[in-house]
Amino acid sequence: MAESWIITRLNHRDQAQEPLRGVRAGSLDWSIHKQVRGGGTLELTDHGQSVDWLNDRLRITHNRDGELRHMGVFLPTVPAWSHDETGRRASIRLVDKTDILRSQVGTWHQIGAGRAIIPTVADIIRAHGETALALADSPITLRTTLTWEPDATWLTVVNDLLQAAGYGALWCDGVGWYRAEPYRLPDQRALAATYGGELADYRMLRTYQDEADLSDTPNVVVAISQGDGGKQGLRGVARNTNPDSPLSVPARGREIVHTVTGLEAASQAVIDGHARRLLAEASEITRKATWRHPVDDVNVDDLVELRPLQLRGTVTQRKITLGIGAVVEDTCRRIYTGGTLWQT
Repeated sequence: MAESWIITRLNHRDQAQEPLRGVRAGSLDWSIHKQVRGGGTLELTDHGQSVDWLNDRLRITHNRDGELRHMGVFLPTVPAWSHDETGRRASIRLVDKTDILRSQVGTWHQIGAGRAIIPTVADIIRAHGETALALADSPITLRTTLTWEPDATWLTVVNDLLQAAGYGALWCDGVGWYRAEPYRLPDQRALAATYGGELADYRMLRTYQDEADLSDTPNVVVAISQGDGGKQGLRGVARNTNPDSPLSVPARGREIVHTVTGLEAASQAVIDGHARRLLAEASEITRKATWRHPVDDVNVDDLVELRPLQLRGTVTQRKITLGIGAVVEDTCRRIYTGGTLWQT
């Protein structure tokens, strides 16, 4: 089995130009906790490469026996060059393409009630010169007028709009397309992979980490949306009342309430969905597992199963070293659905 990494220089329209020579090492990482999910570094030795560091992009591809898996299209930055008698080298910083939208709005920006949300998001992205869009369609419109201050970024504007539509945050996939779709609770997602020792399982090392902190886990979440001068904000409540869950209101004998304000919601159904999502996320973090494995087709936010721990969870972080073998380190959160807790 032969493995290698291909780094390709693209122009500002994502058209392939040539391989980038001189890359000695590198790493990539993704996290659902960051506004710009993907990034990384490349260690480069200068061989006279022709690169426009202000406008070119880099596509990173994993090759296993001719099977190509694109890991993303990234914007490179070279903050400094190191010089010695043998030449010059640099650590290239990488961020995924959503970083293009992190420029500030620059003025008070307002989008009026009644505007179609997803077409508005698409217009903002295209206004930044990006045309590779894969946004799930929706007819939903804004319930109230939204306003942003001049120092807000366009990425914040986009994600606020997506939140109002009940979507997850904007992200870019392995080939560099901008993507957004309605948010689904983890237990409503298809299982992307099972890791373990069975013949059909995805491979993983036998060493892994399993941790949890249950001390502050809420069993009630209150979600409150922003209002405006004419309309009061909407209020959604989600309660864990499952008698089989040791974290629920009946099991604990009391409510442990967590309130989230300032959300965007175009309807009562959307704010209710926000409350359910936030309660599910608060329960997910009760258990984390970290393991290492070869490169595969799983992405952050995918639902996976770890057979050795009898655990299902969504991948929240992924780190990849540009080498061979078990170069991927994933972290997932358990989707807690009741039953015996892992410590017992």
